[in-house]
Amino acid sequence: MPTIPATPMHTRQDVPLARLLATAWRWMAPYKAWAVGGTLLILLTNLMAAGIPWLVGQTLEALQRPERASLPAIAQATLLPILLLATGFLGARIGSRWFLLGMGRKVETDVRARLFDKLLRLPAAFHD
Repeated sequence: MPTIPATPMHTRQDVPLARLLATAWRWMAPYKAWAVGGTLLILLTNLMAAGIPWLVGQTLEALQRPERASLPAIAQATLLPILLLATGFLGARIGSRWFLLGMGRKVETDVRARLFDKLLRLPAAFHD
């Protein structure tokens, strides 16, 4: 029967980080498009998250100077872009999670299938 190490795995230093990352990348390589799509959507989400406060600031500045435009014109010019950005932010956020978590599920399925195949090929004595 194999022995269990006394030190937990997360504190062991015997596997270099580069090797761990190389192994992880080998499993994720078939799903590069998912990773790129999720990363691009995260960047888009952050861009939109920065744009919403900027637009709110523009709206507040316009409201402080009512001589430049009427209230309905300000609302029309700024509320619609804010709502569109908020909707886009929500869509990009959901999309990024869908891509990245979906990729993780696919990698997990591949790892489990390979482990199961390996267990099926081992001799019966191993399972005793």
